Amino acid sequence: MKSTSKPPAEAKVAALAQRCGCDEYVARAALSQIKRDAPGNGTEAAARLLCEGAEEMKRVYAREMAELGDTHGDAVFQHPYVQCLLEAARNRVHQALAKQPGPEADRWLICVRTYGRARSEAKPELDEWLSTVGVNEDKVAHLGDALRSIGIDDSDKCKVALRAPQKVVKQIADAGLKLGFHAESFIKKAKAWREKAEMNAKKMSTKLGKSAARNPGIRDLTLNTLERCLGPDCHRRCLIFVSHEDADFVSGRYARSLKGSPWENRIIIGVKGAHLQVRFIEEAAPIGTHVIVADDNIDAVMVEVAEESQKLKGQNGGEYWHRALDCRTLQGPLDGTGLRIIGEESELSRFVRACWPKKWDDVKQAPALRDAEQRLKREGIDSPSALVDFTSVQVQLVSKILGVPSTKVQRVAQVGQLLPPRRTLVESARAVPQQRKGLKQNSEKEMPELAALISRAARAMTDYGVNVWSVSNTQNHYFLHEFGESMRTIARKTGVLQDIKTKLSLIYGAFFGFKALHDRRRYTRFGQVKDDVERTLRYWHCDGKCLRFQRYAVLKRHPPGKFNAKKGGISAATGATGHEQEGHKALRSIITSFAWRYVRLPVSGEKCSDVGLVWLPQKLQWKADTPDEEAPPLAPEEGPMPKRPPTCRPTDHCRPTGAVLGISTGLLAARRLSQKRPAAAEPVGEAKRAR
Repeated sequence: MKSTSKPPAEAKVAALAQRCGCDEYVARAALSQIKRDAPGNGTEAAARLLCEGAEEMKRVYAREMAELGDTHGDAVFQHPYVQCLLEAARNRVHQALAKQPGPEADRWLICVRTYGRARSEAKPELDEWLSTVGVNEDKVAHLGDALRSIGIDDSDKCKVALRAPQKVVKQIADAGLKLGFHAESFIKKAKAWREKAEMNAKKMSTKLGKSAARNPGIRDLTLNTLERCLGPDCHRRCLIFVSHEDADFVSGRYARSLKGSPWENRIIIGVKGAHLQVRFIEEAAPIGTHVIVADDNIDAVMVEVAEESQKLKGQNGGEYWHRALDCRTLQGPLDGTGLRIIGEESELSRFVRACWPKKWDDVKQAPALRDAEQRLKREGIDSPSALVDFTSVQVQLVSKILGVPSTKVQRVAQVGQLLPPRRTLVESARAVPQQRKGLKQNSEKEMPELAALISRAARAMTDYGVNVWSVSNTQNHYFLHEFGESMRTIARKTGVLQDIKTKLSLIYGAFFGFKALHDRRRYTRFGQVKDDVERTLRYWHCDGKCLRFQRYAVLKRHPPGKFNAKKGGISAATGATGHEQEGHKALRSIITSFAWRYVRLPVSGEKCSDVGLVWLPQKLQWKADTPDEEAPPLAPEEGPMPKRPPTCRPTDHCRPTGAVLGISTGLLAARRLSQKRPAAAEPVGEAKRAR
């Protein structure tokens, strides 16, 4: 007979995990760490590390939050307890990546960071549905038990049963149970419940994707969204990172809320603080891994639509130029435009743009570049190496085809030439069989749209030499569609589809991806309230570019970046005053430290982004290696602007009396020059007229 008992080593791990209230991965990491530091039987030492280390971390967090700066967070990650958590997390991440099919370059992992987002109480699915249709809370549990006793154990069965409430009353009476309502009252209320259910189905449709739960947790929000976007097996590419001191984790509420679901064993114990948790996630992943970080309160991932027929219909008659992603349906960015994607540009075309960027890198020259490429191919030139060889003997011909002076053609060389990012090419669809318009059902061979976006982002990071990307930082469907229309207009004129923006703007902290580099320069150091702003600027400081897919956005349950005592997340660990003060202090510290080269604080009443900064245009930015001595003076501390709707332009009534309406680029450039050198003497006479 085969023994079912665990080996002694595994039994020791299980006992330690139960004793210290952690999972077996952390217990195994603690034993391994103690064994390296003090060989021998280290069970007691490992128990002290796990139990006392968690208590010590409270003091470490307090010290670190009081000492923001260039070394912020280092003490947290140097602590033996956090090192133990990191070792356990690395094992879990390695296992999750190893189980994914395909080459390593195509693997990615979504990491959901959560804090205080487990639901306060886990109700059966039927009881939760009864609550949403209007059944009194004090009668939900009793009615749910009565319905389950006659075989009605989920919301779908209940919807059908309520069409014949008299039959339900009779079945419950025959079973010797009490309904909790008078029969006539139940029959009357059943109609109202059905109507409420139909209203909820329209309002909280799969297009909009919002959870109808009254007290939604991570299971109802982000995890539900990921299942809808990536399919039922999405948990294989996702992990959930919780703080070891989160009350919802310590009390077991996360475990109870996820019990019985595919997410039950996807929790990884991390550290406190949204910004430190991102660093923890990165250090847990192997170098080069494509990691996507998601907040825990995402209701849907949205994408703008090209066709008016696919606009989202609101409950009150409104129409929206976006839709929620769904793994079952697809829609292309060019549907209904008469265009189709034909592939990516050739290596020869990229090489020509790299060698003569002033002539050929402008997207307006794309049609002429395609004509020149066809002429080169007629001469037998179909690759960069062939162009280099041909140039050595036919300089004048190449100069004539490309419209470049022969002196510049002679200097062309392939060695060490960096190629620009690939362009996506489009053409008219009239010459090919008519494509299916609008939404189409997704086949098994086709990748869900969100998975395709993540895979494209990985390739784009390699092409652009960038290490971070995100979706749009606005949920406004007009702004999303405006970008889509501009993209399609350029595609019609040039034959190039450009759906990625690289200029300086916010990398949205609710849903972003990066390549794990373990680079200390990229870690955020000034707290969690403005960590997405700091992360944007640090990656820009290192790479000079950030990628944003502007057609996509995430719809959050709560306004981003705003304090709300009931919403959970990072706001659960701070107050309204502390949230505002930490954000204001962080912005000034970020600018003073390094970001003065790329942003500045607004003057009173000036138009600025919702994050509280003015992003400098490219021509007004300083180089990354500019000495700190050349930094302009920081604006004096002033009160915040009056509240205004996010993503809108402030109007006159939003501004304090006497506010400056804006600062022109020319005026700002003049101010910079005046700070760097003394004003020249005023020219007079002939000199003044000559100038």
